[in-house]
Amino acid sequence: MRKFAGAIVFLALLAVPQAAAAAPFSSTDYGFSVDFLSDPEISLPRPSEKDAEGNVESNTVTYSAGQPGDYYSAVTVDSFLAPTRIDVARSLAAERDTFANSFGTLTSSRTDTFEGLPAVFFTFANDDGTQTGRGMVVILAGAAPRIYLVTMVHKDSTPQATVDALNSFIDSFRLL
Repeated sequence: MRKFAGAIVFLALLAVPQAAAAAPFSSTDYGFSVDFLSDPEISLPRPSEKDAEGNVESNTVTYSAGQPGDYYSAVTVDSFLAPTRIDVARSLAAERDTFANSFGTLTSSRTDTFEGLPAVFFTFANDDGTQTGRGMVVILAGAAPRIYLVTMVHKDSTPQATVDALNSFIDSFRLL
């Protein structure tokens, strides 16, 4: 009987959702590190900002990992190709709003700093409230600025262990 009870406990533990193992990742090209929940897919650089004549001023690359239909985590880096002046406050708000509005509704926002750099931290939800997420925008100002957008999204039915791992993903983001 004890062997049977032990087997039932073992099978029950297998059924409990476990947090995904962190997959540490660093990009020396784009100057950041983060712990994804799995190995990320990396997009090819694509033009994002253009000047009045249509010349590309910046390229965007996205690093993403997730489970389709359940959760998603990503770091998107917008790198300017030449010296550029940007309005930091406007850029923080625009990046946050563009992302949150493409997903649904911005639910909270706080402007602060991250590693001494201008940042905005925010949460969002889709319109029917079945998916929520968290994000931050960090601006590395300078001659050729970089804008980092770090986000995670999950369904309400996503196991809490995975939600905790997604929050750890956001919290693990660092600039190199």
